[in-house]
Amino acid sequence: MGSLAEKLTFPEGDDSDNDDGDDDDGDNLDEDAVLEYRSIPHFGGVNRVRAQPLPAGKPLPPPTEPYFVASWADTGKVHIWDVRPLIYALETPGATIDKARTDTAQYNVSIHGLAEGFAMDWAASNTGALRLLTGDVQSKIYLTTSTPTGFTVQWTAFTSHTSSVEDIQWSPSEATVFASCSADQSVRMWDVRSKGRQNVAAIERAHSSDVNVISWNRSTAYLLLSGGDEGGIKVWDLRNVKKRG
Repeated sequence: MGSLAEKLTFPEGDDSDNDDGDDDDGDNLDEDAVLEYRSIPHFGGVNRVRAQPLPAGKPLPPPTEPYFVASWADTGKVHIWDVRPLIYALETPGATIDKARTDTAQYNVSIHGLAEGFAMDWAASNTGALRLLTGDVQSKIYLTTSTPTGFTVQWTAFTSHTSSVEDIQWSPSEATVFASCSADQSVRMWDVRSKGRQNVAAIERAHSSDVNVISWNRSTAYLLLSGGDEGGIKVWDLRNVKKRG
């Protein structure tokens, strides 16, 4: 069981220990920090967690509204949790947690079957519906989107990879585009509007071994970093990557 929210607090000083009888805060510098947390039960090991992104400068929603965190479990399922009550309980002394709201996942993505995964990324929240991509060790990527009544998963997978999908990132500049990397040594670019669910561009031999991680430049969207098992880190100019067809 792991915590999905934490806050660092410091205990009040005891005046009886203050020989000088003054309010010098320096007397409490040696006190041990108290790390508070709230947790929810999670079935299976957690491979990765990702919190719902918020637009720049926008605060968390009020406690009555949900704030979502997704977890990739080694059981092959992705769980979407509402952790807003946990954060509120940390911020508000004496507050109680509605366990009926927090201890049960708001949605379970079961379409991966028994194939676990690690790749997962939320799209930016300011594009309308929430969108979550998840990639598994059997090379498949699925898209889950929010609806007025919850979440729904698109049953057709993105399938150009031939080995485990290691990382996924949405484009910082194009709402329908995302990138992925894989143990098949490739980095691929996709557009969710593509009916064939195939990548629209690719770097077929990005590394000489598994490509474990990618990171999109947030200010210069045509630059992408990748890291491989062979120990290499590469910077790619996506303007020079040939599109499919």
